[in-house]
Amino acid sequence: MSTDAGARGGGLIDLLIDDAAVFPPGLAALEDAVPAHRRLRRSALARYVGPFLLPADAHRELVPLLDDADRLDLVLIGSREDPGIEQLTAALRGLARVGGVRVVGVEVPLPAGQVDPLPLLESLESVVTVHQSVTIEFDGTDPDAVLVALSTVRRNDELAVRGKFRTGGTTPKASPPVEVLATVIAAATGRHVPVKFTAGLHHAVTGNHGPGGSVQYGVLNLIRAVRRSAGDVDGVPHRRVVDALLADDPDALAAEAVSLSASEIRAVRSVFTSFGCCGVVEPLAELSALGVIEPHGRLP
Repeated sequence: MSTDAGARGGGLIDLLIDDAAVFPPGLAALEDAVPAHRRLRRSALARYVGPFLLPADAHRELVPLLDDADRLDLVLIGSREDPGIEQLTAALRGLARVGGVRVVGVEVPLPAGQVDPLPLLESLESVVTVHQSVTIEFDGTDPDAVLVALSTVRRNDELAVRGKFRTGGTTPKASPPVEVLATVIAAATGRHVPVKFTAGLHHAVTGNHGPGGSVQYGVLNLIRAVRRSAGDVDGVPHRRVVDALLADDPDALAAEAVSLSASEIRAVRSVFTSFGCCGVVEPLAELSALGVIEPHGRLP
């Protein structure tokens, strides 16, 4: 498709993709992933790439790879197997004593089926600083309840808090039903809570890209769905949100993305803050081919 090159990107894709190279299904070795991330940060793609994501229990392995002259922005990822957040606490304390790294946030999952994030947030208050974001991962049990609680915290607390919801993964079951994802989007938009929609977003457009030919959602579909969810209330999505998630016309989705005004881009990104991807270049290559971002020739 043909677009005005000056309008490509336009802030819509800026810092949208967090580098999850060491997570499944990529599972890159840390000693390879860190230099690759630094190359990305020095390339023309840097404007689209967010921080490096690291499991909290791998922080000691990171230290020998740090470079005071080339600081690494980092988000630490906690696990469901660490309910007392001991590993996260140890990682934050350990990395605070070394140069070459800045921990800009932490991500911690709620136990499966739980919908009250407040106890977890209280346990994090003494661990994180006001300069670090806190991202709470939740499942599809009752997303509106989680987002109501997070919206209350955001109004009454100094912590920069957002939600996190998985759109896919390494098995077909990891991709949520479209109605569930639409409900999360409607709730996040209606409650004015930013959410990281993560995992599975390796492609620009929804299709049978996943394990065994299962459905994986597209980046441009998420953008359209968030935009169309404006006006949805009480976490109830209108049909237009479901339709947006399943749309499969690449040119139409790309044309809509590049036509967004600055205010529309801010509205979309106030909800869809980022997503983690183990192959950052994959979605960027497709977005470039569709004219959504500037073509960059040979991608790193």
